[in-house]
Amino acid sequence: MQDNATCHTAKSVKVWMDENRIQSLTWPGQSPDFNPIENIWAEIQNCLWERRDSIKDADDVWRETQKFFYNFELSYIEKLYNSLPRRMKQAFESKGNRIN
Repeated sequence: MQDNATCHTAKSVKVWMDENRIQSLTWPGQSPDFNPIENIWAEIQNCLWERRDSIKDADDVWRETQKFFYNFELSYIEKLYNSLPRRMKQAFESKGNRIN
């Protein structure tokens, strides 16, 4: 599945996908992303931002990311999963436009 972002529609990406017989679904650009990992990445990004004064290099970023990821509350992931029907309904009602 591609969201038509320029990094996905570059000629080199299309050639590679053709050569490797990768088929993708047609998907509108800027469509709602229901994948819970996107929310988790955002939380990790916020965590890193809060610790920006103590992060000096890529190794620190990796260490902090792992620390945050492995201590992530399972209840948050369950909450995201359980919210999927509501968010999908909102996206349907908004005709695919942005939702909260």
